Amino acid sequence: MLATVPTPVLATTGAVTSDSPEVGTPESEITVSFQVSNTDVETAAYFLDLSLPEGWSIVDHNEPEDVTWSASKSEWFFEEVSPDQSLSSNVTVAIPADATQTGRIESVLRSRTGVQQRTTDTIEIYQEQDQVRVANARLSPATITDESKNHTLTFDAFSMSADGDSDTVAITLPNDVRIEKIYGVNITNQPYEATSIEQEDHSITVEVDPDGSKTSIDMSFNIKTRLSSTSENN
Repeated sequence: MLATVPTPVLATTGAVTSDSPEVGTPESEITVSFQVSNTDVETAAYFLDLSLPEGWSIVDHNEPEDVTWSASKSEWFFEEVSPDQSLSSNVTVAIPADATQTGRIESVLRSRTGVQQRTTDTIEIYQEQDQVRVANARLSPATITDESKNHTLTFDAFSMSADGDSDTVAITLPNDVRIEKIYGVNITNQPYEATSIEQEDHSITVEVDPDGSKTSIDMSFNIKTRLSSTSENN
């Protein structure tokens, strides 16, 4: 009878966490931060290896005390980490001009006894847009009479850049329709925030500050309208 020898289980003595932006754009730089912790009862040394998508590059890094960076290996050596101690490090990563898809930055924490933990940071790549596209604009009720009316103006805005810079969305009503008042704004598909809303006689301009990976939003405005001819005669 053959005896089964149990597979040895490697005791985990270290941990790593990472943090990075959710989105990036071609020809930009992002900062990825790491925290290495000793979860053992004895002082330990660790290696933290980084792996980048093809074409991406590390252009800067920090080097805390007792931590050595190897550019040729894209690796930190944490020489001495006390029990329950955590040390932080970070790199600045350049995203190439031809980046068009999701990028993944992977890290592997090793001790002298083997691999301790792995992390993966996923960065969605968005191309910057020259102009936001607006579609499906609709007014409810759809008919504007010569009496002052309350309407809901709804539309979808696409191709938001989601690069951290504000985007401008503009809706223009026919010249014979005057916008008298905006008394309610609703934006769905968060995280987006309307930082500025400007009203003119026939148009609404909204400056939107994107703060996430979504690339389209739905907007609705409660507005009071009047036919221009009626307004001018009064």
